[in-house]
Amino acid sequence: NIHNKFFIWLHYFDTHPPYTPPEPYSSMFVGNSKKSLTDTEYAMNQYDGEIRFVDEYIGVLLKKIEELNLDKNTIIVITADHGVSFEHNYVGHGELYEQIINVPLIIKCKSILPESKKVSQQVRSIDIAPTILAMLHIPKDKHMQGVNLLPLILENKNRSLEAFTENPRKYKNIIKECISKDGWKLIFEKNENGVENYKMYNINRDPEESTNLAGTEIEKFKFLKRRLTIWHKQTLESNLELQPLTEENKAVFKSLGYLQ
Repeated sequence: NIHNKFFIWLHYFDTHPPYTPPEPYSSMFVGNSKKSLTDTEYAMNQYDGEIRFVDEYIGVLLKKIEELNLDKNTIIVITADHGVSFEHNYVGHGELYEQIINVPLIIKCKSILPESKKVSQQVRSIDIAPTILAMLHIPKDKHMQGVNLLPLILENKNRSLEAFTENPRKYKNIIKECISKDGWKLIFEKNENGVENYKMYNINRDPEESTNLAGTEIEKFKFLKRRLTIWHKQTLESNLELQPLTEENKAVFKSLGYLQ
């Protein structure tokens, strides 16, 4: 019975490469200029087509929820694990640019949340689960990271949240991690030869991340570096023991394109 309690998780994988949306989406942003486009420009247009394709079918889902009269008490969350960069002479999602780590987050529930409310403060993916639990009046596990966002949404409470992002730790002996706080962002990188590099940006003034301020805004750099170091140490201490992948897990990851 669809009117009983239910949970649905849908993974729209279409916006991952290769970017091959079906028609009419594959031509929607290309038009008659396909032959004059560079490979990157063409990929960007096809990526836009994939986004439009996914958007259309999210709309189909939301319409069905309304048709079933479930929209009043159903909590709907739309978000992403990462975006894609077509700038900085880089195409993909292996770096920590804003185009990659600044993802959408939409939470909808007619009986609890106001419509069209926009929270301008930075929030994190780890805040989603605590917020859903709060909406359902379920206590949060004490080990769970993240905070309940309802005070920000319903009461306009001001809260400065630190957001940490990392690529898989020590992937190919390379470390990439960053902290974002109050419009500032510090990226730390360590390459396979052990060479360290820091890049710091004022995202509010420089959303394209073109001017590295790590060598000029010294106090801000020291503060963010200290916070990033503390986070790195804490997460190292709490790392779970890695387990080898089962054949079943390998098959799943291969089907999703994460293993060759």
